[in-house]
Amino acid sequence: MKKIILISFCLAIGFFSCSTYQNQTAIERKSDLSNFKKSGLLIKTSKYNSKNRENHLKSLSFSLRGYEQNNKIKIISEASKSLSTYHSELDRFCQMSADKKLMKYKSIGAIKLYLLNNKKEFEEIFAKHKLDSLILFEVDSSYSVEVQFFDFEATTVIIDKNFNIFFLDYSSDTSHLDEIDEEKLQSFLFDAVNKKLFDNLVKFKYLVKKKN
Repeated sequence: MKKIILISFCLAIGFFSCSTYQNQTAIERKSDLSNFKKSGLLIKTSKYNSKNRENHLKSLSFSLRGYEQNNKIKIISEASKSLSTYHSELDRFCQMSADKKLMKYKSIGAIKLYLLNNKKEFEEIFAKHKLDSLILFEVDSSYSVEVQFFDFEATTVIIDKNFNIFFLDYSSDTSHLDEIDEEKLQSFLFDAVNKKLFDNLVKFKYLVKKKN
């Protein structure tokens, strides 16, 4: 009932979009996060939509050009499917309760298992790019031109070379837009996903928005 009232209200007053957004931060070790100076950025998406990962990579690479980098972030575009995709809900970083709350310790367990199963490849990535940390960005996103909406879930995890977790953050958004152009709808989706990640990286002083 609340959702119906909200959408009707938005339409009545002519809002461009209606959005249902939530954010949950389970781990944030600020003093340690500020010490990282060269991070890799790895995107992880569903194995059933590899094209989605490619599109998010392109969008992130383009958006990153708008920032000065205090942390020399290296986008890791080449990675095995074991690193870059998840097969089921049990493989995801965000382990959710029935009422959509992030279960901190179950999520940590899923992340630790993922790191352990891919330890050798992660060690090679750290060594090859001389990284002191990795930003793992897991995204599940979709959109519909017919229904005029997009939604996403994004989980950000930051680890050091010893696989210690310094940051664990989950966010989700469902937005209904008055837009029937597919390219524009995709752009709104990618901007929303990127904003969540970059807001955190700016907060940690890894990035500074370039002045026009």
